[in-house]
Amino acid sequence: MSETTENKKYKLTDEHRAQLKPWADKWIANAMSTEPMSADDKMDCLKYVKEMYKAAGLELPKHILFVPSPFAASVAGGFAAAISELGDKATTTIPKMLKRVLAAGKKNKSAGESKWFVNPYEVKKLNEEFGLGELGIECVKQVHNMWNGGNQWSGWISYISFFRHVVKLDIDYSKWNCYEKLAELSGPRVIHKDFCIVSDRPTSLTVNPQNRPHSDKAPFCEWSDGSALYSVNGVRVPAFVVSKSETITVAMIEAEPNLEVRRVMIDQYGKDRYIIDSNADLVNVDDYGKLYVKKITGDVDLMMVLVLNSTPEPDGTFREYWIRVDPTQYGGIKTAQAAVASTWRNKDGSLVFKTPEEYVLAQET
Repeated sequence: MSETTENKKYKLTDEHRAQLKPWADKWIANAMSTEPMSADDKMDCLKYVKEMYKAAGLELPKHILFVPSPFAASVAGGFAAAISELGDKATTTIPKMLKRVLAAGKKNKSAGESKWFVNPYEVKKLNEEFGLGELGIECVKQVHNMWNGGNQWSGWISYISFFRHVVKLDIDYSKWNCYEKLAELSGPRVIHKDFCIVSDRPTSLTVNPQNRPHSDKAPFCEWSDGSALYSVNGVRVPAFVVSKSETITVAMIEAEPNLEVRRVMIDQYGKDRYIIDSNADLVNVDDYGKLYVKKITGDVDLMMVLVLNSTPEPDGTFREYWIRVDPTQYGGIKTAQAAVASTWRNKDGSLVFKTPEEYVLAQET
């Protein structure tokens, strides 16, 4: 059914449209904030968490707790849910458990280990300490079902808040206000009928020009307890791919089942080095260079041409360098000449040479 103008609650004006980018920029900045929560922020959070439970028609939680990272929230939230379910002195046991989880984080951070929160041995030890059995581990695994809000969910908040503050729709936002405020004050939270665990924001966060999580030298996101996440151009990777890239081997690359992670591992290892070390096929040698192809299961073949720089170095020698090429050009590249020709492109991305044969060394500039 087509919607008529009469059925619409609003119509964007030019003034509203002019505010779209500034509003988006504001909430992107909020999502990427690395400002630690202050004492005042936490006091405000207490107020708005209580308002959130009231808005949902729930009794106030017995515990509102703060942790330094989402990972501490995951472990503490899972254990707290198990303690609550078992009902064994939950009121006193949950705060004690939280102190132990935070202590475990500090201990492992001081030891230079940022993955304590996903270390099965560490989680198991804490679980045994509180006698939670299989329920404790299962609750930690299922904690995502209690995950909610925070500054890194700003995309959703920006949408609704735009119509609240900019368009000013005639809607009662009183029950929404607490949710919006919490997104400005804190990181994500674990919510449960008996408790709410609120995470702080990260201490560092880096992205690429497209705002995708990125760092190929360090964690792209890190929290004060040492917990961290790793991503290269938006692809989440295991920590070693970034922090210990020198340990990557050809065998590790070829055993990686995730296609995107494998590509990042090849980049970290070095495409030219991977071509040589993985015994790629040398498929053609001509006056233009040496053409290599590495067959990659489930992905486009890695094709690279080794060429000789036409300009001599100061000492009179000529440096070799590698160029990656698209193996599908010219209906399938078969020669080094075709590979080099395919790298010559117009500003619009089209090939300069319609056939590889049109490219000759004398035409290089």
